[in-house]
Amino acid sequence: MQFSEFNQVALTAADARGLTRTLADVYGLGPWLQVSFGDDGTDNFIKIDQFRLAGQALPPYGLLGDTATVGNMEYEVLQPNGGVSVNQEYLDRTGGKTGLQHLCLDDGARVDDIRAALDSLGLNREQDQSED
Repeated sequence: MQFSEFNQVALTAADARGLTRTLADVYGLGPWLQVSFGDDGTDNFIKIDQFRLAGQALPPYGLLGDTATVGNMEYEVLQPNGGVSVNQEYLDRTGGKTGLQHLCLDDGARVDDIRAALDSLGLNREQDQSED
């Protein structure tokens, strides 16, 4: 398998809006679209459910998400907003430091069974969507 390009970079941050302001002001990245993932009590959210972390089903949780597309690259900044998530676990473990959450690589092909493909490469899935 040969990857041709990255098409998404996502960061976890304790302050998504602050980080995206810095990325816009210092590096010119943007414009940024701000959305909420998970039921945060507003009407502007994308539902998160049926996810697993380290093999255990997660209850619904919330994330604030900012996205910007520049050329063929999508940038995403995610901030935990309630509940248990890989993002919150990372911030807890690192004392709130911003870090890489995920990269998306494009090899020009699509995989019918991504779990089997990752398993065949010996890659561990910390968080994935449940089959239930």
